[in-house]
Amino acid sequence: MKSIKTILIWFLLGSILTACSNDFLDLKQPVEPILETYYTDTVTAFNGLVGCYNSLQQVPSPEAKSLLFFQLDSRSDDTDYAGNPLGASQENNYYAAAGFANFDIFSDNQYSLLLWRYGYNGINTINKYMEGVSSMTLTVSQQKLIDQYKAEAKFIRAYFYFQLVKTFGGVPVFSKSLLQNEWLVQKRATETEVYNQIFTDLREAIPLLPLKSGYPDAQLNRITKGAAQALLAKALITNAEVNAASPNWAEAYILCDEIEKSAQYDLNTNVKDIFSAAGQTASEHVFDIVFDETIKGEEDSYIHYLSPRYIFKNSVPDHSDKMTYGFGLCAITEDLANQYLADITTAGGTDTYVYYNQTNNDTLRYTKMLDQRGRYTFWSRFEKYLDVYSVDILTTRSETRNPQTTDDANYYQRKYNRTSKGLDYAITGVNLHIIRYADVLLLKAEAAYYTGKNTEALQLVNMVRERAFRQAIANNRITKAQFERNSTGVALLADIWQERRLELAGEFDRFNDLKRTHRLELLEITKPDILFRTGKHELMPIPAAEISRASNIIQNPNY
Repeated sequence: MKSIKTILIWFLLGSILTACSNDFLDLKQPVEPILETYYTDTVTAFNGLVGCYNSLQQVPSPEAKSLLFFQLDSRSDDTDYAGNPLGASQENNYYAAAGFANFDIFSDNQYSLLLWRYGYNGINTINKYMEGVSSMTLTVSQQKLIDQYKAEAKFIRAYFYFQLVKTFGGVPVFSKSLLQNEWLVQKRATETEVYNQIFTDLREAIPLLPLKSGYPDAQLNRITKGAAQALLAKALITNAEVNAASPNWAEAYILCDEIEKSAQYDLNTNVKDIFSAAGQTASEHVFDIVFDETIKGEEDSYIHYLSPRYIFKNSVPDHSDKMTYGFGLCAITEDLANQYLADITTAGGTDTYVYYNQTNNDTLRYTKMLDQRGRYTFWSRFEKYLDVYSVDILTTRSETRNPQTTDDANYYQRKYNRTSKGLDYAITGVNLHIIRYADVLLLKAEAAYYTGKNTEALQLVNMVRERAFRQAIANNRITKAQFERNSTGVALLADIWQERRLELAGEFDRFNDLKRTHRLELLEITKPDILFRTGKHELMPIPAAEISRASNIIQNPNY
């Protein structure tokens, strides 16, 4: 998938810049917007902006991309490590894989260092850019354009800070570029101060950003007003946690309401198409990180890392073709899969929507699943992946069961999967969908609940559910009355949270949703053998390598 690319390198000997391409995606070579003197006009400012977008893609290796974006959520009850079943004995990866998923986590953990450096490299890039374009002398019309560029850059900076604060808690906050010696004396801000920085950037950006329809087709992946509103709503709700008295709920409701009323997004995309190549630019997507497989460093290797590893060969599970089909890194747990598998039963004259457990004889129940989200969230052996059948029920098979540690993943993920056999496992050509419209509607439902709009909250939940059951409705297999929720009070809040789980499964939101809603204790029920410890594992450790360099940055508790 062609992406927002970086542009012309600024050579100190002086390259001559010509006009900016009309195609925002047609920019060929990398640039690192460092020198304030680089920015002289709107063309160079545009070039630097694309460099800012490029910071979203700059994860250091193909493997690190999948680790950074998905493996963090393997600690949740939705996904778990399911790559090499032999773990340390074969790949020496226990602490980065099964161990990490089970909370065997230390301060030298590689995910901490990856996310820390990803976030702060991006933040420093944005700060340099803001300083450079702010020193330019411009006409009124030029200033309006530069203000939009700065708004896009502020969104990106807010995104980086949001990832950092969710993972580490309070982190250093700065809005100017730092030299190495300045970084070494930084101290951690409070979580409140980090969130205030996020809120400020996004509130300033929103009025300066165009709607999605304000961009030409070639620029559909640029940051929009709706994306900034959605990110702000998500940050406000994450910060509010379960505090019903927080003013964040009212602001989040207004933001989501404006997104809905803007008519820029909808739920018209079929469930099966949301994560397909055909659905890359669907009206569902509010904010994507777009990778271009033709640019070194932008490979979307996470697709291969999530695609099924074990396939049936002569009816036997086999992973000798893992370079072709996938590595099966973060797979779906039995607990999550069971949330989708349901049937309609009639008892005492009343239709009831009953969940049940997947068993070896559930061929028809899987393939005729009423909630289509399940079928396109995980693979069963009853359906072909590419030209083969994917192995499932991984924890019960001798070939796929990890004998060294508890592993709860039973089904390979389906949302991000290869669409053809791999010639290069680092390249597949699929965008990373960060915020979808269904997420916005469910955020609005939660905000509506906390602001006393229970009827509307219920309507929003059922809007999302209608799309999930659309095919079953069309085939007369379920009625509106059977799939709709009709809860009130605390049961309604539970239904909103459950709908987030069903809709956003495998999209690296679940652990943070459990944390912000104070439900991490569920992990001890669904994953009884994990090492989760209250007061420690809500946060990741500050990287030991950073603490050794910047002595004013203190470690998180109990690491």
